[in-house]
Amino acid sequence: MNDNQRDKSLSRRRLLAGAGALGVTAFVGSSSAKASDPNIVQLPFVNGSRPLSSDFPQKSKMILQRTRPPLLETPFEVFDQGVLTAPDRFYVRWHLANIPTSVDPATFRLVIHGHVNKTVSLTLEEIATKFERFEIVAVNQCSGNGRGFFSPRVPGGEWANGAMGNARWTGVRLKDLLDYAGVRAKAVQVRFKGLESGALPATPDFKKSLTIDHARDGEVMVAYLIPDTPLANVRPGQTGFKLVPISGMLPRSFITNLQNGATIPRAQPTLVRGIAFGGLHGLRNVLFSADNGQNWSEAKLGDDYGKYSFRPWETSVSFPDPGGQTLMVRAVDTTGQMQPMTPNWNGAGFMRNVIESIEIQVT
Repeated sequence: MNDNQRDKSLSRRRLLAGAGALGVTAFVGSSSAKASDPNIVQLPFVNGSRPLSSDFPQKSKMILQRTRPPLLETPFEVFDQGVLTAPDRFYVRWHLANIPTSVDPATFRLVIHGHVNKTVSLTLEEIATKFERFEIVAVNQCSGNGRGFFSPRVPGGEWANGAMGNARWTGVRLKDLLDYAGVRAKAVQVRFKGLESGALPATPDFKKSLTIDHARDGEVMVAYLIPDTPLANVRPGQTGFKLVPISGMLPRSFITNLQNGATIPRAQPTLVRGIAFGGLHGLRNVLFSADNGQNWSEAKLGDDYGKYSFRPWETSVSFPDPGGQTLMVRAVDTTGQMQPMTPNWNGAGFMRNVIESIEIQVT
């Protein structure tokens, strides 16, 4: 639950946004559109024209990727407005078509059952009062963030880089809920099911699972299956590889105050800033290149909001001569793992974390 979302008449969208960051989900245009149209966004890939929509409850000016179920992407300029993503601009990712538009706090129940000592059914009030309050600043990112950049293209929501957000989340540890139910010996996984349902009765429930150890160690994440290969990378058409659950995010970084094609004045120091996160292991440092990756220097890091949060960074560039330049940014996590120079590829469009770059003109 996001700390901006205290109202007890929680809508479903509020409930999901808050629970999702802790890994407890809900169990809880036209290509011919003119670039000047303020209601159209052109994402930087083929067939990237998308409308901006404010038609969804508690959301304003979101990139509409799909209506049923809703996929709403955060416009990238939002990430230059602060480390924490505003709730009304936080991305939305649903998987099944029929979604509840509200939740009655008096009747909602979180049920934990299976290989436990006792089946429990908890109200929202019980969740909020029976267990220790826990807060963390953390990035919530769709596994398919950046899928629109995959080449060859893959099916699924064609996100640019806006299927992520950072917030201060308030709630309870999943491990505390599991301990309350009493996990039995030899339990292997925790499986999660949300409140949405398919358009047809035969549509299977959308479920995800985590190993029991991971679910109880304070790091909880809703995951898809990915190839069990380095960086989830395979060749188009490759088969025969093992699939494993996603159990952590990879380091990523972005330039937020300059866009592709920006112009800067010759021989004048120009501020470049952005955001970065270390993924599963936390961020160690951010490297910046003003010459297409030939040389790298360390950027200055801003306030540290915690291991799983966005962290702001900044540096300054100056070019003596006019012409085109390529700026790059690279995050390095605390284990030394850094963003790769070449993008990965897999058929699901997951785990993209290639170095991001923009082209600028010095005039």
